[in-house]
Parts: sequence; structure tokens; C-alpha cells
Amino acid sequence: MNGFPSEIGELLAVVEASHDRGGEASDAELRTRIEHLLAERETLKNSYAQAISDAVEERDKRLLQQQQDMSRLEAVIAAVYQDAGFAAAQALILRLWGTRIAAVETDARDPKSLLQEWAQARGRPPPVYAEAGRSGADHALVFTIRVTLENGAAAEATARPKRLAEQTAARMLLERMEAGND
Repeated sequence: MNGFPSEIGELLAVVEASHDRGGEASDAELRTRIEHLLAERETLKNSYAQAISDAVEERDKRLLQQQQDMSRLEAVIAAVYQDAGFAAAQALILRLWGTRIAAVETDARDPKSLLQEWAQARGRPPPVYAEAGRSGADHALVFTIRVTLENGAAAEATARPKRLAEQTAARMLLERMEAGND
């Protein structure tokens, strides 16, 4: 479509405006106005395209700079490891990123994977996920998901998107199972 209906609307607006001013515009006058309108549209399209191109180029430069910085940092850590050993390299890493490392969840894996591993480690079949409900408009569905283990233990969560509801239900059930409540 490439904006075709919009262009027709704009062209009709030029003709209508010309008619509303008390008369018919000459073909030459209409042609001039339409050519001007189309030239403005083309200039705007070119400006947008250039702005997008500039933004992508700037992003690529930043990514390249980050990659180069990371390569240099890896080289420094490797040099410290080679010259002073593992403990010195570990101390450097902890000095640079210790607070970030400590802030990461103990186990940041997907709760669905953790629940499946928990069941498998106990010789149980994998959990079963079922949609218990859905609501909302098609473009903004909210899902209620029920996860059940073979022993009947279950948890339900409601969220958007569906994957988040599954993860939340799995996390809730896993926490209950690990606490020994089922």
C-alpha cells in the first residue's frame, strides 16, 4: 500500500479546499498544488529515512566501541590471570563487578525449567500446564494458567503474556514444594 490511501486523501483535500474557496481551480493550479504536496511528502520520507539511517549508524558505532572495550577488558583480566594467577583475576572481577554479581538472583533460570528439573530429580513426570482461563481483547489477552504435578499439587497464576503466567505459576508451585507444603 505504501501510504497510497493517505496520498489520495491529501490530494482530494487539495481539490476540495480549492473548490471551497469559491470556484474551480485551473488544471495548472491544481497540478502545481499536487506536485508541491507530493514533493513535501517525498522530502519528509527522505528526512525520515536519513534520520533512521543516522540512528542505526550511531548505534552500530556504539556497539563496536562496546565490543572493543570488552575485548580490552578481557585482555587485562587474562593478563592478570597469567601474571598473578586465578585468585588475583578473581579479585579483580569481584572488585569491578562484585555488587552486580551479588544482586543477581541466586538462580535466575526460568521457573518452568526449575520446576521440571525438581520433578525429574524426584523421578516424577514433568508438570502439566493448562489454560484455566483467558480474558481481555484479542490484542491484550490475560491468561490464567494452572500447573499441576502428578501428585495433585497445583498452582495458578494470571498474567499477560501467557509465558509470564506459566512462569509465575511454576515459581509459586516450586516454592510450595521446596517449603514442604505438599
